[in-house]
Amino acid sequence: MARGGWNVSTRGVRDAIRRAGVVRNELVRALDNETDSASMRVVNEARVNAPRLTGQLANSIDIYEKATMRRVVGSDKPYAQRQEYEHASRKGFFRNALWKERSVFRKNIEKILRSIGR
Repeated sequence: MARGGWNVSTRGVRDAIRRAGVVRNELVRALDNETDSASMRVVNEARVNAPRLTGQLANSIDIYEKATMRRVVGSDKPYAQRQEYEHASRKGFFRNALWKERSVFRKNIEKILRSIGR
């Protein structure tokens, strides 16, 4: 999972950063903080919903890469992807966590972008 990952994009972020001028660093920091918070919410939700036999899969779910306004959430377990797509009762634990966070993340990003103009 850490190899492939999913990408969530939000429209208007690049334009807002370009227009931010003096407060650019503040804007980037706020967006990066929200990206980190959203990623941790995805990690926690995926851990709660992951299939459990020994708990190793849930414990392996984490943020594996960090860059400015970019995070890669996944698992280093070789069977994580198979469990994500094929588990009888708990498949989709990563996708569901990401889907659940998507609207909250977008709402928070929009709030940050609106606050820059004020």
